[in-house]
Amino acid sequence: MSDRVIKDYFSASGIGFSMARIPIAGCDFSTHEYTYDDTKDDYSLAHFTMPDEEIKYKIPQINLAKQVAQHGLKLYGSPWNTPHWLNDKQLLKTQPDKQYETWANYFVKFLDEYKKHGIELWGLTMQNEPMSFSSMNFVNASIERDFVKKHLGPALTKAGYTKDKMNLMVYDDGSTDNPMIQYVDTCLSDKDAAKYVTGIAFHCYLANRYAAVDELHKKYPDIFTMMTECCQNFRLNTNPFTPSTLGDWDQARDYTEQIIDTFRHWVSGWVEWNLALDIYGHPNKDLKAGDAPLLIDAKNKEYLKNPNFYAIGHFSKFIAPDSVRVELTESKSPPYFKSIAFERPDNSIVVVVSNMGTTDRKGKDSVYCVCNATYCDDLDPITKQPAGNILSYQTSQSGDRFKESQLKFTKQIDHDNADRVVLTLDKSK
Repeated sequence: MSDRVIKDYFSASGIGFSMARIPIAGCDFSTHEYTYDDTKDDYSLAHFTMPDEEIKYKIPQINLAKQVAQHGLKLYGSPWNTPHWLNDKQLLKTQPDKQYETWANYFVKFLDEYKKHGIELWGLTMQNEPMSFSSMNFVNASIERDFVKKHLGPALTKAGYTKDKMNLMVYDDGSTDNPMIQYVDTCLSDKDAAKYVTGIAFHCYLANRYAAVDELHKKYPDIFTMMTECCQNFRLNTNPFTPSTLGDWDQARDYTEQIIDTFRHWVSGWVEWNLALDIYGHPNKDLKAGDAPLLIDAKNKEYLKNPNFYAIGHFSKFIAPDSVRVELTESKSPPYFKSIAFERPDNSIVVVVSNMGTTDRKGKDSVYCVCNATYCDDLDPITKQPAGNILSYQTSQSGDRFKESQLKFTKQIDHDNADRVVLTLDKSK
């Protein structure tokens, strides 16, 4: 069944994900905290090793995703935890270079070990959410800057992970307490650090993120921006556990509108945090929980596809990597109506429209798909259409999931229809 989950996300019969994040060792949604080297004072990293969590679980599933990926697969790594002997606060003060140099070599060892298993990463961030998780003081932007400049950048270059092969992304936070513009400016205004950096990472929880992204794009137009994490209904555990939300179309609308807004602001990619969690939003070592597009019901040996799975799929399945956003204007803006358009590398045009004015259906009486080891709602692969053809794919609260229909061009527009919204496409912009 786990193989079906991977195919649902990455294959042509699924929703065609083309990018994913790999936690470097454990994360908050792990069952427990772990790193790759917990041997005290192992500055040579002689005891660095991939534990069962990587060898038996993560790596096989990542390799399967690579095999079936409709659009190819770009992977980036982010750390949550540092070996405790490396993040000792006193040693970070008295011998910072030794601690940070070893941490940089730890990144290289991670990349090398994954490469041995057939997995080459596309990118890295220095720390997932510095404000919440940083054990190496990266909440201070000048420390992340100096780590890139003095340690990580040179270590990656020496190991062959040069800038044309490895995309380093700064910031990777979503906390209002860690302002994005100031943090990124600290890193990129230093030319000796900036020469190793190709991107800016941020999370969807950041307030005023679009204004910050726009300003940073103006300052650093050659640096791409990525939305590297988004999660819904993140919450503390209850006793007894509260089940995750099932069939919630508010979540589908939230993701759809957010993805459209994100891509309207120079952002190059959008990544969901958890591909799958159990029906209570677990595991989570910090006694918290979250909702995922797929919920695993291990007791009944099935998993549930929520509406937000299909909402994400209306982007990932159709908008191939290297697509370019083109200008799309709306004749009016009804509540909850949003649209966006892209030109794919094969020159076909994709228009995504969200029109969910009411989303009151949720729970057991709502629409979701139940999958098991032998059945799931496999989706047809997308093929390029002949010139002049328009295919529509609709997902709705009434039960449609990528329902396909053929549309026709017409020269006539019914301007007298008060409910009609006219979309105007301009490929020159």
